[in-house]
Order: sequence, then C-alpha cells, then structure tokens
Amino acid sequence: MMHSVIFALVATAIALGPGISTAAPAPAPSVASAPVSAAAPTGNATESFVTLNVNPWMAGKIYAPVSVPTGSSIEFVWSGAHGVYLLSSSQCPTNYTAGPNMLFSTSSATSVNNNYTATLTQPGVYYFSCPVTGHCPSGQLQTVTVFDPAPGTVSGITSVT
Repeated sequence: MMHSVIFALVATAIALGPGISTAAPAPAPSVASAPVSAAAPTGNATESFVTLNVNPWMAGKIYAPVSVPTGSSIEFVWSGAHGVYLLSSSQCPTNYTAGPNMLFSTSSATSVNNNYTATLTQPGVYYFSCPVTGHCPSGQLQTVTVFDPAPGTVSGITSVT
C-alpha cells in the first residue's frame, strides 16, 4: 500500500503558481519544505475529478496532451532512472534545477515500482517532464490542461499508456 503525503507547491517566479498539490511516497521528494495542503477530493456527487495514470513513465515514448477537470490527480509510474519535474512551458530545458519544480528527484537506474502523484487544483496548462538528461527531448513530457467542469459531471480513472 502506498503511503502518501500531500504537498502544495509554493508559487515562485519559476513555478506555474498555485494549482498543484502533490502526494509522494516516502521518502518525501525535494518539495518536502512546502506547506501541507488539504486532502484530495473524495469523489462524492458534488465533486468532479479523474485520476490519470501515466504508466509507464519512460523515455522514448510520446505522450498525447490530456484535459482533466480541477481536483483531478495525475500519477506517474516507472522503474529505472526517471523523475518528475514541473516545467513552465513545453520547451525541454538543458538543465533542471532543484527547488519546488523538482517534484520527484531522479530515482536510481535499478529502482522499481516508483510512483509520484500530483493533485491539480487550479485551471491552467501544466507540463510535466523527466529531469534525466535527454528524456524530455525524446518524448518524456506530459501536457495536462486543467479545466473547471460543472459539479458532478466527470469522475473516474483514465490511463495513459
């Protein structure tokens, strides 16, 4: 069973601002200093959300852009040397810096069953990439558009494979 802690990203000049709260398995990723947020949506009739599973999260795969309602979660699942980084655009950087945008630091090449979950709490466009050199340009970039739906209109699980 995955134990998770939910974090809220702190808006900074390089961050996209508020809109994402994150849940990560122990040990906590580099955003551990961010304040803890409220719990994720429960999925009752007044809330609309989906859980988007990006599995496997890997280099060399092209991920189609997706749209989800606010309150939705995106879960990245992988084995090997990968991580999760929040970009400010769809442009892959040459260097990734430590800080609130490094959502999950790169795991070791021999690691298995890694996962990272972010809850998307504000409308906007979010760009997630792997911070390992060369992975983003090879396609390891997921664009997620978050929108405000009518309450109770969307719920469920969607898989990106």
